[in-house]
Amino acid sequence: MAQHNFKHLNSIFSSLGITAPSYEKSGRGRLKKNTSEELFDFLSLIKHWEEIVGQRIAQNSIPLKLTKGTLTILTDHSAYSSMVSFLDEKIRTNITEMFPMLRGKIDNIKFQVNSAHFSEQQAKFINICANNQKRQSSFKMHSQSPEYKRLKKEADALLAQIEDCDLKETLTSIFLQNRDSKK
Repeated sequence: MAQHNFKHLNSIFSSLGITAPSYEKSGRGRLKKNTSEELFDFLSLIKHWEEIVGQRIAQNSIPLKLTKGTLTILTDHSAYSSMVSFLDEKIRTNITEMFPMLRGKIDNIKFQVNSAHFSEQQAKFINICANNQKRQSSFKMHSQSPEYKRLKKEADALLAQIEDCDLKETLTSIFLQNRDSKK
């Protein structure tokens, strides 16, 4: 059995006859794989669906998935599938105007009709949006409130042995946020 002295990962790849994947360093010192595809947040397509297809169609359709160049749109009635199919090219144009990273990524549009599943998907999306809004607009304690002062004293007592001021301040903040979120 031959013994190899590999110094770099690329030499292992080349000895196996494989082209090594290329990576670049991202801003935070982590390695990021170089790909021609950009990441796309599908939820943002759902959020902007009404702007893309109009209010009437958006009430009866929702994007379901985007896989292998096919955008699947879920509708609650076959009549809306037919209507949206006539707007195929316009929808693709509107999507690429709003999301340039999808230019050339949507080759065709497929439709699924399922009123029960449509209602579930729409309810899930509404719940996700509502939860995100609730989380963003959560109540924060005022620094002069008695509850805040009590929790601050409790945090100071727990963290009294920590000498690093920045660390102590960060841990106090985490403690206060954690206690506030349990309400």
